[in-house]
Amino acid sequence: MATTPQLRCCVCHGYFGPGTGDVIGERFFCDEHHQRALSVVEADWTRSGLSETLLSLLFVLTIGMLFGHLHYSAIPTTFGAGLPLALVPALIWFAYIYRQDRLEPEPLRMVLGVAALGGLLAYAVAMPLTEHVFKIDAWRHGSFLSNTVASVLIVGTLQQLCVFLAVRFTVYDSAEFDEPIDGVVYCTAASLGIAVVLNTAYVLTHADLMPYAGATTITSSTLVHVASAAVLGYAFGRARFERPGPASLWLASGFVASVAVNGGFHEIVFTAGARGVGFSPTASLLTAGLLVATVLVAMNQLITELRREVLVGGADDTDELFERSGLELPRGEP
Repeated sequence: MATTPQLRCCVCHGYFGPGTGDVIGERFFCDEHHQRALSVVEADWTRSGLSETLLSLLFVLTIGMLFGHLHYSAIPTTFGAGLPLALVPALIWFAYIYRQDRLEPEPLRMVLGVAALGGLLAYAVAMPLTEHVFKIDAWRHGSFLSNTVASVLIVGTLQQLCVFLAVRFTVYDSAEFDEPIDGVVYCTAASLGIAVVLNTAYVLTHADLMPYAGATTITSSTLVHVASAAVLGYAFGRARFERPGPASLWLASGFVASVAVNGGFHEIVFTAGARGVGFSPTASLLTAGLLVATVLVAMNQLITELRREVLVGGADDTDELFERSGLELPRGEP
């Protein structure tokens, strides 16, 4: 009796035989995950970050009303206050990460590991260089040009370098990085780790920080980190799956673009909130939300197109599926 050939689904790793399953690109899928794979190549506004942006705005309002109701005049400069305030917006965007990868979610331990590495690099590399080598606080506020140089060429570059290193030399070449959206997932994780470290340090080093203004700054910073991570993550996805294609060119151009988003958006958000010697949290927060929502909607469309290029176009029937696999269809009794 001839043995019925079987293939393994790349998602659930279950076996399937002739008459079931399909191939998309160079990956085999059982019936269930084949349908799911086709569904993820359609643009979906719920995966574009709009709901997370609104939740971030709600977080600011909640902190402002809560501290105001309790008659706090300023956020305490303690680790116990800084870490939770930094974590809540980050956790909101972790939910965004997992909603991106519906087909084959990345292992939580790897995503958290990349986030921790991003935060560690920010603490050990970006922050010391910014504060003790470039000493930007001593000169950045001298003019518009000096502010731009500090925000983009120094702060933005160092922070995005930490994201790049945390992804490129850990998960980028691993088997888990197996579809374009994984670039956005891992870059966002690393960037959120950086945001948590920077925002916690911000609370610890700023006395007399008003609740609304403090929550706005923390949330706006997190939003900008997510936007810049999405740009760099798209480039990682392109570099990994563009066949044939100039991977190094995609990585270089994506890095430069993400630096511009990081530093440029931070500067735009700060300028929008500046009111002479005062600060308008509402204008700053709304500007950040609008900028980030625009970037994420655009990135969602681009990632959807990239997924379609990578996934769609495989075999249409089981005979072709098994022929491409190198297996022979059973021919009955020998």
